[in-house]
Amino acid sequence: MRYILLYFIISLYIILLVSRYNVLRKKIHLILILGIAIVFLYADKNNRIILEIFFGTIARAFSSAVSWVSNNVVQPIIQKIVCPVANVWDPAGIYDKTCPLDCKEGGWTDWSPCSAPCDGGTQSQTLRIIAEARNGGRGCPSQRTNTRQCNTRPCNKDCDYTEGKWTKCSKPCNGGIQTKTNIIREQAIGKGKPCPPAVLSEECNLESCDCDFRYTDWSGCTKECGDAGTQERDLVILRGPIADGKRCPLLKTEKRGCNRKKCPVDCVVSSWTNATKCEAVKGK
Repeated sequence: MRYILLYFIISLYIILLVSRYNVLRKKIHLILILGIAIVFLYADKNNRIILEIFFGTIARAFSSAVSWVSNNVVQPIIQKIVCPVANVWDPAGIYDKTCPLDCKEGGWTDWSPCSAPCDGGTQSQTLRIIAEARNGGRGCPSQRTNTRQCNTRPCNKDCDYTEGKWTKCSKPCNGGIQTKTNIIREQAIGKGKPCPPAVLSEECNLESCDCDFRYTDWSGCTKECGDAGTQERDLVILRGPIADGKRCPLLKTEKRGCNRKKCPVDCVVSSWTNATKCEAVKGK
């Protein structure tokens, strides 16, 4: 009879360990205490010692085994039966407190204003958390703040361009036009060096198409006076004619008269004549 009662008490204790209801657990625990006390009252001294050893060993073994079964077998089964199929946020606690509920996110905030208008700044955004996870649900992300660079353009920057090459002049002489095209990649920023015009034009080949020549200085006159004096100068050709320009003079040396004036004539006198006879003058 005593062993039947002991078996009954141990069975109730197992039920107590796997029970998920706190109120029922307290009631059964009270009943077990009373049952154990009754067994000890009816047992003699020797049996009482044996029962103490037996109960202690059985209780510790069953406590460890049933605790593992409760956490790894019974509790997941109960969660599948009681907890909602879809993982929903349950702020009112409608479902059982042991149901796993995932982190409830509220989305990312807008990016904050950039910390600098130029030369590179930073801005951030934060993940809003409505409720943290509980009971083993999927936790909230550890990374809850994102940062990025912004306004990376420099505050002052020179124009970025490639200078073009001048085209061939539209005329070989007498003034033509040539152009060049600059490739502008990025305009200047702030106080940077501004960009040149995209297209530039200028006059070119302004020299005359005619022969370019000059004369040397006139040589000295061959006579100082009279009608036969001459002097010369030579032709020096600097550049021949271009295209339909005027040809160079054919005469390589020019001559002209000079000092065409009457030569001065000196006075010409004869030698002195003999002196006349002296005559006296009256009254002297």
